[in-house]
Amino acid sequence: MKKREFFQYKCGSKSALEKLDGVFGELKVFEDKIVDFGENAGKFGNPDQIQKAEKDIDSIKVTVVNMKALWDHIDTCT
Repeated sequence: MKKREFFQYKCGSKSALEKLDGVFGELKVFEDKIVDFGENAGKFGNPDQIQKAEKDIDSIKVTVVNMKALWDHIDTCT
């Protein structure tokens, strides 16, 4: 994740915000998959098997939201 271009200041605010919007779309796809996998894990009696992936996605969402707030602030300041 940290290899993404929007983690670099040289990316610029406009480009970074566009790329971050794309990440939100990617996260939505992963969240949908997690729901499907969670249903299947529940059917097989292992609903806790999906919890690590859910925590990872939640952590990434927090990072992306914070990066968006940072780039919004940079855009406002410049």
